[in-house]
Amino acid sequence: MLLAGKFKGSRGHPSPGSVTHKIIYRTQVSQAASDLLAYCEAHVREDPLIIPVPASENPFREKKFFCTIL
Repeated sequence: MLLAGKFKGSRGHPSPGSVTHKIIYRTQVSQAASDLLAYCEAHVREDPLIIPVPASENPFREKKFFCTIL
């Protein structure tokens, strides 16, 4: 367990009552990597980089404007 704090005092020194702490739980890299791999494999069908979004549903597709030069 690691405590991460944010100090609001001047010059980096904590002033009384202004320190907030958050608990950060550490995990092993091998466990985090296997969890990430499992998540990616479970959500592969929802990934637009693996299975492209159909052009009719893509809000970022190129708009085709035809310009005429006179």
